[in-house]
Amino acid sequence: MIFSRDMIIILYIKIQLFINKTTIKHITLAIPKYNPICNPVFKFISRIGDMFILSLLWLVTSIPVFTLGASTTALYYNTIKIVRGRDSSLVKNYFRAFKSNFKDSTIIFFIMLFGGAVVLSYLYYWAQSKEQIAFVMNALGLGVALMYFATLLFVFPVL
Repeated sequence: MIFSRDMIIILYIKIQLFINKTTIKHITLAIPKYNPICNPVFKFISRIGDMFILSLLWLVTSIPVFTLGASTTALYYNTIKIVRGRDSSLVKNYFRAFKSNFKDSTIIFFIMLFGGAVVLSYLYYWAQSKEQIAFVMNALGLGVALMYFATLLFVFPVL
């Protein structure tokens, strides 16, 4: 049996009380409340472990490509919970968020996939073009692609 420091101190006090035949009223003791879980290094390592587990969950649930939107939404949901300090059950919350956002995020994923295909085909067409205006159209297409990627990064955390 492994004894902690606090248990040894309490045992020592009980032995001293028994030897001296005194009552607990006469002894005041401040037992330090050191909790290793509250250590900032431990919290940092714990968060890294949580993010690793979340990444593995995201990877496994993204294997069927049509669930990419739902898994990304669940990943963002749990990441926000970890950052705010309300991470109780990581795997349970992940699958709860995955299930509750599945329909909406899958629809949005396919809409964004179609938009990405349109932007990519636009960029490909003007990159292959030999016309004078191709440079301007490529610049315009890159601006649209940048807005598309900004929207893609923003749309799943909002769900």
